[in-house]
Amino acid sequence: MLFGIPAMASDGGPIRVEVVRDGAAFQLLRDGERYVVKGAGGAEADYASVAAHGGNSVRTWGIEDAVARLDAAARHGLTVAMGLPVAAERFGMDYGDPAAIALQRREILAAVQRLKDHPALLLWIVGNELNLGMTDTRVFDEVNALSQMIHDIDPNHPTTTAITAGREPLQLVLERASDLDFVSIQLYGAMALLPRYAREWLAGRSWLPSGVLSAIGKAPEPRGAHRSRWTARPKPSIASRTTAN
Repeated sequence: MLFGIPAMASDGGPIRVEVVRDGAAFQLLRDGERYVVKGAGGAEADYASVAAHGGNSVRTWGIEDAVARLDAAARHGLTVAMGLPVAAERFGMDYGDPAAIALQRREILAAVQRLKDHPALLLWIVGNELNLGMTDTRVFDEVNALSQMIHDIDPNHPTTTAITAGREPLQLVLERASDLDFVSIQLYGAMALLPRYAREWLAGRSWLPSGVLSAIGKAPEPRGAHRSRWTARPKPSIASRTTAN
């Protein structure tokens, strides 16, 4: 696991973030100091509330209003794990289409170039749950290629991709996207079982990859679950949406 808040750079320049080995484990360093991620996520995350509850980081699922989000995070002493919009196969992306891949690369790399020097930037999430509904494993070849290109443009921030929990998606990422600095796992309703899961998923390996828990929360509600009078299901608290620890 990668596990507080160094001040934002006064000159507005980038703050170096890196994954380093510490004995048999790994840790995240930000500006040379150990950084324990205590985060939250949400399309409309209340950054002031995150900070007030002891959080130090937020994540996004895209680059909409990215500069405004980074600026808001900086005002509250937070960092941002920036989600890059790598299209999933289940949404119609064809990873056998060179033109579609080239267009996506241009859009993503332009965003990286635009955002890489912001002091609130923590890391890049290269796609979210791309393994869901996947039939073409070349998607993770592209994740690897994007990671390499991002590292060329931005040597100051690590890359990861967020996958659903399980042995098969984890093995797939380890085999096809080795340029990533670590793997992010999204797990709902079973966080306490993660150590056991990790041992099972990585059984037989002589080394363990670095990783972060990028999304947790309560288990999905069954059909007919209670809804509020606005017809929406109750949202979990900020504490239950912590992104990593």
